[in-house]
Amino acid sequence: MDTYVFYVKGATTKVFAKSTLSTLDINRLKQDGFKKYYLEIMAENKKQAIEKLNEAANENTDALKGFSGDILFSSIIFIAIPLLIYFAL
Repeated sequence: MDTYVFYVKGATTKVFAKSTLSTLDINRLKQDGFKKYYLEIMAENKKQAIEKLNEAANENTDALKGFSGDILFSSIIFIAIPLLIYFAL
């Protein structure tokens, strides 16, 4: 297994085995405007690394959906209860 790193520039993502990147390669990527993505993935090959990255991104998205749903529900309750108390009196 190898560790894969991702460099992103806009909608473009480049995937490299970490062991194959030299300091010169990294500097060229940075000069071209690419930024290193914070996750490093252990995988057998590039395809598997991309699949694992997509899975991680989907898990994060699902967690954020659940969090935003919880906040919406809490906000509605926080607003509704005082309004019910105000109009009931």
